[in-house]
Order: sequence, then structure tokens, then C-alpha cells
Amino acid sequence: MYSILCFGDSLTYGRGEIPSRGWVQRLKEDFETELIHKGVYNLGIPGETSQSLKHRIKKELKPRIWYRKDSDKYIAIIQVGINDVKSVISKNNNVTSKDAFKQNIIDILSYAKQEVDGVIVLGILGVDEVKTQPFEKNVYFSNKDVLEYNEILEKVAQELNISFLNFYSQFNLKTPELFVDGIHLNSKGYDLFYDLLMKNFNF
Repeated sequence: MYSILCFGDSLTYGRGEIPSRGWVQRLKEDFETELIHKGVYNLGIPGETSQSLKHRIKKELKPRIWYRKDSDKYIAIIQVGINDVKSVISKNNNVTSKDAFKQNIIDILSYAKQEVDGVIVLGILGVDEVKTQPFEKNVYFSNKDVLEYNEILEKVAQELNISFLNFYSQFNLKTPELFVDGIHLNSKGYDLFYDLLMKNFNF
């Protein structure tokens, strides 16, 4: 059995397309070429933060790998952070502080690394600030914050010898045509994201 477990937020879930496909469904359609020996799990939850993922990853991951043969292979893809970056009430009031975010990521990646055969961390995508300043009443997302939290993700991944992919330069204020609302991708955006993912990894 070769399975890929995709943890994350609404961008993992596929929010932005109707129906919600996203990059995970694209991977599923291409990867599941055998009846029973390959599987892709979409474990994305809209609104996910590093704190909530830290609390649920053990419950979500363990049941899917509990019965293992020597030939089995499991990969975890982690995409989280945009909801930690979110500021509420004021522009400098992030949902998760940088220190708390770092510790959450250490806990998440350390656990995943010991349980599966490989871990991939996806960086936080940039946003179209024309639409995210504000995103909703008293809710803000900024690329400055995205860059700072991505630095934390990358550093932790490097320290744990885990693969880190950062597509920030392809998705930000300069590419508004890839978003439906400044944060979530449209079909064109998910196509590009999936192409970039596959160019970096041969699953």
C-alpha cells in the first residue's frame, strides 16, 4: 500500500472551486491508478490552524497507518499557516504568535516524521492584499506576515531534515488572476499549484 495523507486548511480541502477539488483531488485522480494499492486522503479542514492541527494529527494519522506491511509506504503532506497569519481586530494581532506557531510546527512535524516514511511541508501562499486588507470586517491578511511565518516553517523543516516547498513567489499580490477572493485559489490557481508540486516530487 502506498498512501499520501494531506493535512491542512481550506487550500488543502480545495475551497475556491465548485465542487471543491483543489490540488489534493488532482493528485488523487493521477495517483490512484491501482484498485487497492494506492490512496490519497484529503484531511484538509477549512479554518485549520497549527494549534488545531497539532491536536488532531495523531487521531487522523494513526488510524490510517495502524496496519503496516514492510512494503507499505506512507507520505504526509502538511499545508498550514494561513489561518495563523490572520489578524483579527487590528492588522498586528495574529491569531497565533510566532513563538507559538514555531512550537506547534515543531510538534506537528516531529510527530509526523516518526510515524510515516516521508514528510513534505508546503509554505504559506502569498495573498492578494487588494482583497485581504481587509478580507472581512476586522480580518486582515498581509504578505509581510506570510513571509515571516514561512521563514519559521522553512527553518523548522530544515532542522528536522524535512522537505519544504515554498510557492510564495508564484501566488501573491502580483498574480490576482489565480485567486477567487485574495486567499483561495481558482481552478487556474490550483492547476498551477499542482503542476509546481509535481515538478518538485515524483510520487
